[in-house]
Amino acid sequence: MPVYEYECPKCDTDIELVMTISTYSNEQVWECTKCEGTVTKEDRIMCMPNVTRASYVDGTVRPGFAEQKEMHRLKVESYNLPHEKRADHKKEIKSIANRGKR
Repeated sequence: MPVYEYECPKCDTDIELVMTISTYSNEQVWECTKCEGTVTKEDRIMCMPNVTRASYVDGTVRPGFAEQKEMHRLKVESYNLPHEKRADHKKEIKSIANRGKR
């Protein structure tokens, strides 16, 4: 069964839910395991595939191994930060993920 990863908007906890595709299609709201807040499909974290750098016809470039490693390091560091201070880490992670996009 697929694993769906979400980030609770209330407490910033990453949640992994294992469910069938039909359950994912039918359900709209889930409960955070930490704060019991509401998690919706809009809160889903789209995981990056484990690929090496590749250029496409339109000139976009996916993050390579070094970028993925840096993004993972920042994400792990953010777990130990208070909620208010995570914004800088999230901005840095997004900027790394968007490198090479037009």
